Amino acid sequence: LTPIFLMVSYFTLLASKRQLYLLFMLIGQLLNELVNNVLKNTIKEPRPVGCSHKGYGMPSSHAQFMAYFAVFAMLWSVRRIELRHSFWKVFYNAAILILSALVIYSRVALNYHTHNQIAVGTALGACFAVFWHVFLATIYEPNVRYLEQMGICKFLYLRDSGEIPNLLQYEYMTAMALKDDTYARNDKAKSM
Repeated sequence: LTPIFLMVSYFTLLASKRQLYLLFMLIGQLLNELVNNVLKNTIKEPRPVGCSHKGYGMPSSHAQFMAYFAVFAMLWSVRRIELRHSFWKVFYNAAILILSALVIYSRVALNYHTHNQIAVGTALGACFAVFWHVFLATIYEPNVRYLEQMGICKFLYLRDSGEIPNLLQYEYMTAMALKDDTYARNDKAKSM
């Protein structure tokens, strides 16, 4: 269920934050799933004996999904998140790694996949995450200003906030300043 939860999270964050980089992370996640589907239907290795799930087992799609997500998210946090305290970045990465490891391990524990199937899925997902991250660093990031100026991005309010040093702090300070201005205007209107 974790991959479903993460897909809902992708779309929820995209709808609320409108971040281009998140959109491209999602595109990478979907391409990773496409690679998995092609490989499963090419290799056609069955699941372990006694498994009630239908379909092929090599490579594990859950392992590939979670490995992509974990590696990409950790690379993103190292390169693009700036926080006041490094503890939070370490905590964030550790939490992602633990969650991913638990999901991957559960696939063997529940007898849905063999050790080889999860090992291959994990390796493929991690490699695809590194590839996609490097691709975005070399192609997307130098051209992000052009993308933001495209009509569809303007229409959907899509943007990249990667150049804002501490986005969380910036959003908080901006919201509080707007709130203070609103209170001041309301107080001024009441006094008239």
